[in-house]
Amino acid sequence: MRKIAVLAMLALPVTAAAQPGNYYAQPPPPAAAPALFEPKAHLEIGIIAGTPKGDWKELQSETSPGFHLQLGYTIGQNISLFGGLRYMRVEYDEQALGVSDLELSHRELQLGLRFMSPISPSAKFFVEGNLHSATLTASVEGDSQQESGMGLGARAGLVFMVDTKIGLGFAVGYSSADVSFDEGDEFEDAWLTGDASLSFFF
Repeated sequence: MRKIAVLAMLALPVTAAAQPGNYYAQPPPPAAAPALFEPKAHLEIGIIAGTPKGDWKELQSETSPGFHLQLGYTIGQNISLFGGLRYMRVEYDEQALGVSDLELSHRELQLGLRFMSPISPSAKFFVEGNLHSATLTASVEGDSQQESGMGLGARAGLVFMVDTKIGLGFAVGYSSADVSFDEGDEFEDAWLTGDASLSFFF
């Protein structure tokens, strides 16, 4: 009798599993969430409107157009190292200076760090700082002279993503450099800028 009772107890789980209604299908595993795109590099192309500051004001300079290029590589979370080029054709009051055939330009070669962080699903905030070499060029009737100096700059803005890898940005910035001339004089090359740019993320 004891053997029959043990066999009956062992058979109970098998019998219960075979009864209709006692089998429950396991739900399928949840689908894996799509991986977020994390760019490793960015390329930025923009147009600039620069308001002259520093010693440019003494030369009766006016708001000047320009462009900038920037190429950056991600080196940490939300942080990238970049190199950049910025160029502006300096506009001035010809009557105030008494010349009409003088061409002035400002150029920067930049090396800096950028911090960028999302503030919404379609927008990002960034702030950056740079060390740059500023070059001033003055040309008259084919003859030109250049002078250079080192300076610092900062810039902040927003990038609105129009695609996963393309963004439209708007930013403001300020830069200042001390340019020394052969005569020993120094020129404060300072600009307050606003820009609109197109960014590509890779």
